Amino acid sequence: MIAIILIATAIRMILAGFTGFGFDEAYMAGNARDFSLSYFDHPPLHVWLAGVARWLTGSENNLVLRLPFILLFAGSTWLMYRVTSLLFGDAAGVWAAFILNIAPVFTLATGSWILPDGPLYFFQLLAAWLLARLFFTEMPAERRPWFWVGLGLAIGFGLLSKYHMLLFGAGVFLFLVTTRAGRASLATIWPWLAAVIAGSFFLPVILWHAGHGFVGLSFHTQRLGGASSFEIKYFLELLAGQAGYLLPWIFLPLAALLVQALWRGPREPSRWMLAMLAIGPILAFNAASLSARGLPHWPMPGWLMLVPLLGAALAGVTGRAAFHLRRSAIGHAIVIPLLLLALAVQVNNAWMTRALSQIADLQDPTLELLDWHDVRQALEAQGEWRTGMLVASASWQYAGKLSHALGGEAVVLCLCDNPKHFPYLPGTSGHAGAEVIVLFPEHRTGRYLGPVQGFFERVEAMEPIVLTKAGRPAQRLAVFRGTGLVDNYHSGR
Repeated sequence: MIAIILIATAIRMILAGFTGFGFDEAYMAGNARDFSLSYFDHPPLHVWLAGVARWLTGSENNLVLRLPFILLFAGSTWLMYRVTSLLFGDAAGVWAAFILNIAPVFTLATGSWILPDGPLYFFQLLAAWLLARLFFTEMPAERRPWFWVGLGLAIGFGLLSKYHMLLFGAGVFLFLVTTRAGRASLATIWPWLAAVIAGSFFLPVILWHAGHGFVGLSFHTQRLGGASSFEIKYFLELLAGQAGYLLPWIFLPLAALLVQALWRGPREPSRWMLAMLAIGPILAFNAASLSARGLPHWPMPGWLMLVPLLGAALAGVTGRAAFHLRRSAIGHAIVIPLLLLALAVQVNNAWMTRALSQIADLQDPTLELLDWHDVRQALEAQGEWRTGMLVASASWQYAGKLSHALGGEAVVLCLCDNPKHFPYLPGTSGHAGAEVIVLFPEHRTGRYLGPVQGFFERVEAMEPIVLTKAGRPAQRLAVFRGTGLVDNYHSGR
């Protein structure tokens, strides 16, 4: 068990140190310079964690900002083992921890990136362990209140991580009202005290949104209700995406085990508990995809809670099937780290696409993970750089890249219809009539130049900037000088 944690953590630290930030991470890293009670699209805990790492070290190095999330996932692996071993035995616990570390969406994105999912999963698993201790172990009566308080704290920190924790809390309540022991507990003060404790953690989020017109609620409502007609293709796309994120041979057994647990019901309370904790996000987001396109990672907090069931199923395999299962596990333990390390090399020097370019004209699929640090050097070479200057892009993704790359030494604006948290960052208002340097990938010029021109009295082209990998050209950025910034550029504020 310890070996799984140590080896997986070491691989994540290597990846974190040698790969650039994706769009979401770069955007979050920029937000982390500004403490806020909450943020436009998510509760604040993941941004706070990156901000604390930056404050303690004085660095915005990729590994430094990702380190809290790597350590949290090491804790999540331990908690997955503890939850599963408590319910189904030690062998099942080891299998569950192993599955957690080979499923791509967990081991790569959640395991090391600056995203709200890392803290969310840690506190989900902590809450599940506390709930399991309360209902599936013997303990002195005087200790039980402390576990209820701990459960409230865990759910509270989860609410500071991502809105999905509301569905997890609903799952806890469903488990309590559908089991005899759970209903007995509801006759005491302790579950209600836990709910009050959890809810108090959500106050910063409510206060921030109350002061900003509940913009985040409106944003998420629009994402889930983007279409009014029945669209089966969205549902099928989401199912395929979930299978890809988890690997099909993990996704399909998890789905079967969920159906089995629901069919057997509360008469198997440990499996029922996991099903109740899982069903909220799985049902809600897959159902929503019947009318609006969803993203595959949205239901993942639910699938996470079913991993202990798969661990138990694998621990029960015997005979020749067990031999093949162990051989498959060894294969995964070798192949997946090798693939991740190959990804790190590709991100740094594009070795794969350079080699294949002899056969076909291929675009580097890892350009999203290319940091834009060359921008400042290029602006300095052109004589354009000055501390505190205004730079902008035409989407929040590219504005996030600029914000991270320029290290807080320039004011970054997002000239777009969906600027997310940019309008709420310090120094981004009061620039009407100003001159702004606008950058975005050159191949996006046809899409972005027209809208950008609407934000200025005049726009003129400048010399493009070439981003590099290992000293070789990797991506060209179109650069424009906008003069006379209109006074309504914060269209999303």
